[in-house]
Amino acid sequence: MLYSIVTRVIILAFSLLSVFVYQSCVSEECENVGVGYLFEIPVTLSPTLETYIIGDTIFIKSHFDDLILEKNLEKDFLLKNFLFLPTIYLFKLDTVEDKISALNDFDVILPPNSKLELKSDINDIISLDGNYNYNNEYYILEYKLIPKKRGLYYFSHGCYAAATFPGQEFEGKCPNKELNDICVSLNKGSQNNIDLMKKALHENYHTWTLEKPEERFHRRGSYCFYVE
Repeated sequence: MLYSIVTRVIILAFSLLSVFVYQSCVSEECENVGVGYLFEIPVTLSPTLETYIIGDTIFIKSHFDDLILEKNLEKDFLLKNFLFLPTIYLFKLDTVEDKISALNDFDVILPPNSKLELKSDINDIISLDGNYNYNNEYYILEYKLIPKKRGLYYFSHGCYAAATFPGQEFEGKCPNKELNDICVSLNKGSQNNIDLMKKALHENYHTWTLEKPEERFHRRGSYCFYVE
């Protein structure tokens, strides 16, 4: 009988220790998340040129499965049927004015099942907004840009996740942490002609952006190029 009691005590002690270790690990992980989760999604732009010719076709694709890397923890999380909301811009860099919308300088070609659409805000800045298609555990988004005018351009395939929408929870999520931002890795983190930002005529591009290039250029899926 004494043996049985000792055994139960040992089992209970190990159980309590396991719970304590688990809670400590969860607490530490939640602290390492910082202000919120930062998930990374891939986008490819091709062909990767510094100069395109009027009439060329620029292909943009973003395909990834629902096991997605969180940058702060360097850990994958399963995000099923999330609302990843892309916002795509094109701006002219060869003008002294700031944020001159340039999507109208391009033909935008969307596939039949696309959830993207052109929108214009109160400042007449045109963007390509919408959602990814989610099918068979994969997120899919594609579109094409065909330049119609010459110039120096800044492209950005930004994205955010609507944390307040239903279904935006995931296993392992800390209760007091939300989705902070979406990091868009364009062309696997290549330089994407960032040096062309130095040729921008407005100082916001060649000073403000280049002060923090990782945060203000690379994380936003940005790319610079000429059209001739």
